[in-house]
Amino acid sequence: MTQETKSHPIIIERSKYDAQGLYTDAYRMEETYEKYKEKHRQFNKFCQDMVTKLNGQEDLLSKSQLSKLRKKLKKKSLDISFDTLLNDSEYNAIQPLLIKYEEYRKGCQESFLLISDVLQKSEVSNRKELKHFLMENQEIQQMLYLTNQELYQNTQKYLNGEFEGKKKKLRKVEIPLMKVVSKATTKTSPNFYFNTVKFYSDQVENFNYLVKKNQVTPNYVFFHRALEHLLLSEKYIEYTQFKVNNRITKMSDDGLYIFKNESDNYKIFKSKDVLRKTESNEVIEVLLQHSDQLFETSYFCKKFDITIERAKAIVKKLHDLGVLELKQQLTDRIDIIQEFTETIEDIFGQKITTINQIIDSSLKLRALFIKINQEFSIDLYNQIINCYEELSMAIGINVPSRQLLVYGDNVIANEHGTTPPGILSKHMEELLSVFPIFDINEKIKNEFAVEVEKYKENERIEMNHPAILKVLTDVNLKYGQYWTDPWHQFETKSLLNQFLFELQNEFAKHLTQYSDEKQTLDLTEKLKELSHKLKTKGIQREGYYSVFYQNDKQNQTVINKIYPGYGSFYQRFLRYTNILETYGKEVKDFYRNEHHEIAELHEPLAFNANVVDIPYYETRYMDDLSKDNGEKDIFKKHVYEERSDLDFEEGEFVLQHDGKNYKPVISSSLIRALYPGKFAFITSIFSNISFINDLSLFWLNQRKNNLAIRSPQMKFKDIVLERAHLYCKADYFKHDANNTEEHLYLSIREKLAENGIGSSFFIQSRKKQFVDSQVKSLSFEFNKPQYIDLNNVLLYKLFLNTMKTNNDLLISEILPENISASEYMKEVKVINGENS
Repeated sequence: MTQETKSHPIIIERSKYDAQGLYTDAYRMEETYEKYKEKHRQFNKFCQDMVTKLNGQEDLLSKSQLSKLRKKLKKKSLDISFDTLLNDSEYNAIQPLLIKYEEYRKGCQESFLLISDVLQKSEVSNRKELKHFLMENQEIQQMLYLTNQELYQNTQKYLNGEFEGKKKKLRKVEIPLMKVVSKATTKTSPNFYFNTVKFYSDQVENFNYLVKKNQVTPNYVFFHRALEHLLLSEKYIEYTQFKVNNRITKMSDDGLYIFKNESDNYKIFKSKDVLRKTESNEVIEVLLQHSDQLFETSYFCKKFDITIERAKAIVKKLHDLGVLELKQQLTDRIDIIQEFTETIEDIFGQKITTINQIIDSSLKLRALFIKINQEFSIDLYNQIINCYEELSMAIGINVPSRQLLVYGDNVIANEHGTTPPGILSKHMEELLSVFPIFDINEKIKNEFAVEVEKYKENERIEMNHPAILKVLTDVNLKYGQYWTDPWHQFETKSLLNQFLFELQNEFAKHLTQYSDEKQTLDLTEKLKELSHKLKTKGIQREGYYSVFYQNDKQNQTVINKIYPGYGSFYQRFLRYTNILETYGKEVKDFYRNEHHEIAELHEPLAFNANVVDIPYYETRYMDDLSKDNGEKDIFKKHVYEERSDLDFEEGEFVLQHDGKNYKPVISSSLIRALYPGKFAFITSIFSNISFINDLSLFWLNQRKNNLAIRSPQMKFKDIVLERAHLYCKADYFKHDANNTEEHLYLSIREKLAENGIGSSFFIQSRKKQFVDSQVKSLSFEFNKPQYIDLNNVLLYKLFLNTMKTNNDLLISEILPENISASEYMKEVKVINGENS
């Protein structure tokens, strides 16, 4: 058995916004704390040593005196003074010890006062740093203007000094501001100016690319819904063409089951699966008998001898039921506004003069987007919002929230494109060799293979056989629990799945055996053992993974996430460049397979990040849900469901179409939940989707009645699979109400240090609906990570606010040590087995 991995020719680097002195620790909080800690350590040690020395003083002091001294010393309290005993003749024998005790105690108290002083000075300093950062980085303020108008207005007042001396108002503006700026400077989520994206290649000589001026884009769903509204409106519906929904099932009792997709938001268009039951009637029966033709209102007038007003009402009702669907639709293009104007011109032409106002407003909006792509400004942004409102009024629809109307990315050029920036461990192939054990699509595929067997008449089954979708749906729903409980043990009829679950459970048992480990757990030997067991069984699978990683000081690969591949992260950013035009051959070579070709299930559904003008693959998979883009289709070839057979051999499914093998995949998005069920279900038997998840659960769930528990950092060779965590109740950090703010700060630092957590870390609060149950999924049950630096008083207050408003907290170590380090993404292809 051999093993091979191949890496994608393109590497993505996602950088973080330059903090520019935001986390300076100008008053040396860390140094002051370390000095205090050392002074306190010395004081505690002296107290302990003094107790030992007093044991030899029975001849010089009474038992009562010794007893009182020992009790006080064992408390190791800075509030206990022996000043009154100095120069007391009864304690002459231990005067040197008493003097030394007071020296240590007072030295410790002085360092405590320094902590108090530095906390106060640092708060003032951090406030100045935040204000300076906001003033110097107008992009941050512009971002606030786009996303949170109230916070933007309060920020202006804050910068003008209107909140000075008002602690409550300062807290209300500084905590949300620190959330915004810390996210920009420590996380890599792309958003307008935040977090640039650029490309490298470690395989292509003289790699370079051009960046297009198209990164500020409109809301695509708005225009899809606008066209739908126009076509169904009283004024324009007589110009609309309808087709019969091909997902209608007739029941024996004259009832109908109608499967359709609806929209309920402005983020994605018609992705919501809806099943309705209704009674058939004369009109519906006629339509079903002529399901291959197009219908207009005039057809109903002639066929049923009714008025145009009655025909409009019937057509509208049939559309609402899902019996009829719109024939005229928009093609998903980046220049959606041009597509919208061309489409309504084609449909309505010069028939209706009022359509000209809509076209004029649309072209005005398009011109504004062209301008804002040249140079962003708040004034242009406001003009765009006003133009949206003008257009909405002309169409007769409500304008969505302004936060949804304009999207932006920040792809930049790279003058050193062939310099590999981040090192992806050479041991990734060994790690990924175990993916069949943990990939939920592998188990779905194996289960599907067993369940669909009874519908086969030979080795193949037609892809549009009604049993295919039913079995796909049943199996995907059965394994759906994985996404909220990745270590769940599913019952299965598949012998192969039974073997994979045996290996998964073996690995879980191995983890529980090391539940006392709190620092670092090396999983290398165990994962190699599991890999060997897979190979012994002859399990060879092809998988594509998007690996998101960073490098630490030791050049270890620190894994942030491993998602499915197939270009599902590349496309969003490649669309702003000429990389696919220039290096398309190199990209194709990466996905080339001698046994099959990849076909893209291309349905962007108007989701902004999914829309592209140049396809990632040249072949498109088409089924009864696929939008027919006609001459505007961007693909060279098409694979049709109704002309394809499903074949299963050597543990893999392929589609056979016109004598060739294909695998349909989703490449336009990482988020499968965005798609109607059928799309995601089909690809589940052809592509991988998940890897090892949430290893720390086996530690976190042992917390039980304890206030806190730590899970170790987990590694495979030089790859960090999971960072160390501290899972604790917020009560863990509570302190005596009589103690000061300084005592609370020191107590928090001490408790974190006891668990190996330094002054900076990420914190996640657990969603309140889960706090009374065992942890099953970190990504599902916890809110997004928030950066905390206890040397920054404003972030420290954010930590206190999180602590006070939540029950369960998950704290993660900082790795890599440089919080500003870029994140890299590279796709890796893995094949296990002899024929790799």
